[in-house]
Amino acid sequence: MANILTQITDELISLIQTNYSRFKDKNRIELAQEVENENLGYEDCIILDPQPTDVAIILTSGAIMNYTINLVYFKKLYDEKINTLSTFAESLDSYLLGYTHHSTYWILLTRSIDYNIDEYKPASYEGELGGFIMSLTFTKYKAA
Repeated sequence: MANILTQITDELISLIQTNYSRFKDKNRIELAQEVENENLGYEDCIILDPQPTDVAIILTSGAIMNYTINLVYFKKLYDEKINTLSTFAESLDSYLLGYTHHSTYWILLTRSIDYNIDEYKPASYEGELGGFIMSLTFTKYKAA
């Protein structure tokens, strides 16, 4: 059986690329803990930063696990500010709402959005960057 975190992130990337085709470009969305400066050559990009895994319930046949991933969206800012960012955040949130229960990959998906991306901004980047962090928690059954 493949790594559960890998399965979840692969499916999440596939879902995003299906609905937002611009993210099919090489390295525009990737599993990483920080954004690479070359990815900031795009108008916008996404990194998926896995967080510590949490055991929600221990069962005799396995466990119910929570896998949390910070989806960090970066966008170059010109004249637009939070309005453009919140429009995309709400669009992505609404789209993922349709996959709250995705039986092949997860039992439950919960989301929260924060517009402070300071901890993820690269110090070496020159320019105005905005974005958001969508904290995604995937609940999944893991067999013993």
